Amino acid sequence: MMERWKGTTANEQATLQGFVLELCAALGVSAPTPPTDHHRFEYPVQVVDRDGNLANNRIDWYRAGHFALEGKATGQGIQDDRRMRASSATNRPSTSCSSRFPAARRACPPQ
Repeated sequence: MMERWKGTTANEQATLQGFVLELCAALGVSAPTPPTDHHRFEYPVQVVDRDGNLANNRIDWYRAGHFALEGKATGQGIQDDRRMRASSATNRPSTSCSSRFPAARRACPPQ
């Protein structure tokens, strides 16, 4: 399966959900179909952005109590620092981990 997806040049929005559905099938785990508020693609969350403002965002793939997955484009021509939203140059925690919204905090490592 991974070999088949290697070298895909389409953007994240065009490929992630198809990849996740195929991955779930390959692993024998349930996919978010039909979607629910506890297991779905594009789960809506509110986060505090870097300027301290409340912002609407979405988690690419969310399963309550288990994980939140955020896909990022890969490939030639895209530098790692452009793929990463959080900068290691700051000491602030990532926006989702500092969020006051439980759904956004669930994916964060223990402090």
